[in-house]
Amino acid sequence: MRLPAGRYTLQVMLPGADGGAQDLLHFEVLAPWYLRWWSITLAAALLVLIGLLLNRQRFARVLRRKEELERILGERAARIPKGEDGNTSAVR
Repeated sequence: MRLPAGRYTLQVMLPGADGGAQDLLHFEVLAPWYLRWWSITLAAALLVLIGLLLNRQRFARVLRRKEELERILGERAARIPKGEDGNTSAVR
């Protein structure tokens, strides 16, 4: 059985010739490292950092795809025949 984190006082009875004596022992049980404020703060900061990095990676992927589609559109537009007036001819 584990004690929860907190401050405790243990009363100790010492047997002796004079009928016994009492002594108090004060101690503190600390919380596990993963429940301390600095650990929770660090975990939250890491989650935010991971989220920002994933978002940045996704944005870069979207930007590359946009540039690729613009390149393909430019290539296709270049293949459209031009009319006598310089505009694209109507397809009939």
